[in-house]
Amino acid sequence: MQDFFNYRLDTSNPEDEEEKFEKRMKKIITIWNKVTAYFLAKGTKLTILYYENDKINPNKGYPSTGYGVKNIILSDSQFTKEENEDNLIELTVNLNEYIKKVIFKSMVEEIESEYENITPFFHFDILDQNGLSIFTSQDFGCNTLMYLTMSDIKELSLNENEEVFFIKIPEIK
Repeated sequence: MQDFFNYRLDTSNPEDEEEKFEKRMKKIITIWNKVTAYFLAKGTKLTILYYENDKINPNKGYPSTGYGVKNIILSDSQFTKEENEDNLIELTVNLNEYIKKVIFKSMVEEIESEYENITPFFHFDILDQNGLSIFTSQDFGCNTLMYLTMSDIKELSLNENEEVFFIKIPEIK
């Protein structure tokens, strides 16, 4: 894990009216997809955490990491897989074009789905060349942290409506 993340994505949705709630949720998903795509291009590895049942028996209408995990395991990509102390499976794979396509396909399917989660992935980290997490998405995207430099912010080309979703985390000394 990165020693520190300096931004988090504001995924809160305080809207009471259904129409406003859905509009904000779509905006959050769109921004999450944009920043995730950016870090997928920047990262070198991906670690997905999932429960074995997500892969074996995904429930219709319920978020599942299964599509991505199944396709990574069935691919020619080399990966490592181990169970951690929380009984989660950690699947780590080098990011290549095929792996990115699997993630992008899952992102598009999420926008079209009926359930109200930001991503179908329970938890994943995008790692840099040193094996440090530069982006983490946890609890189906509800807790998204990242390390952004000023150059990253410029490259993301965020408009003012998108910028408000990025909250700077104070540096702890």
